[in-house]
Order: sequence, then C-alpha cells, then structure tokens
Amino acid sequence: MIVGYWLNKRLEAFKTDQAKQLQILRGQQDELLEIRKEHHEMALEMHREQQNLAKELRDLQTQKELQITAQIASARLPAYRKLWEIQDVTAESLGLELSPEQRKELENKLRATYFRNGNAIFLSHSAVTRYRTAMKCLKETNSTSQDIRDAFTAFRTQLKSDVKVYNEEEAKKPTKPEPRDKGADAESRP
Repeated sequence: MIVGYWLNKRLEAFKTDQAKQLQILRGQQDELLEIRKEHHEMALEMHREQQNLAKELRDLQTQKELQITAQIASARLPAYRKLWEIQDVTAESLGLELSPEQRKELENKLRATYFRNGNAIFLSHSAVTRYRTAMKCLKETNSTSQDIRDAFTAFRTQLKSDVKVYNEEEAKKPTKPEPRDKGADAESRP
C-alpha cells in the first residue's frame, strides 16, 4: 500500500508537472501565434505601403510624361503647320498636273522647312516615314501627280493624327470624295 500510495503521489505530481508544462507550452504557442500574426499583419501593411508608393510613382511618371507630351505638342503644332502650308500644290481638290519645276520647288521648300528651326525634331516616327515616302515619290520621275498627291495626303493625315485632329478611326477613312453614281445623276436631271 505504501508503494501504491507513493506511486499515486508520484503520478499526481507527474500529472501536475505535465499540466504545468503543457500550460507553459500553450502559452508559448499562443505567444508565437500572436507574434506570427503581428509579423503577417506588418508584412501585409508593408506590401500595401509598397503598392501605394508604386502607384504614387506611376502617377508621378504619368504626370511627368503628360507634361512632356504637352510641351512637345505645343512645339509640334507650329512645325506641323509650316510643313502643311507648303503642301498646297498637292491638294486633291486642285487635281493639277505637277510640272518638274513645281516638283523641284516643293522639294526644296519642304527640305528647307524640315530642317529650319528644328521642325523635323517634332515629327513622330510615323510622320517621318510618311514624309520620306512623299519626298521619294516627289523625286521619282516616273511618279504621277496622283501618286504624289496620294503620298502627301497620307503625310498630312499622319500630321493630323499626331496632333489629335484625327483619331485612329478617322485617320483610316478616305479623304477623297466618293465617286457619284452617274445613273442617279441622269435620273435627277430634267
């Protein structure tokens, strides 16, 4: 009985000791969970802050790009106007045959205006490509006046697109008047 009593006391002491250790471990586990939770919340907060900073940076970059675009646009418009004014002889509405002298004069005026005051700096890549195509067509002796008009019409369309007179859809539409139906004209005549 003494041994049984002693074993019972030892077992109770062991159970009590195990319960205390379990309680300590649960407390430590709760503390670790709380620390992990705080770290996770801090990481989430840092991530949110990083996203906010990245958004602010993108907004600042966008604002800076818009300012630069506005500055370029304000310089681009006078350059485009000068290049536009010279092209009057290539207007579709005139429908004139361009003489070799008119071609040479137009080529010289365009070249001078292209380089004067840095006008060409403000041309978009697409406008430079259209300009070069039009100038090549103007120089080629086998180009017809219609070929030249078409090339310069494409160049002017690009200029309008660049200064946002035309949107993409409008730039794709033909600028030539559609041919009239001769049968309809005959019917409408008395």
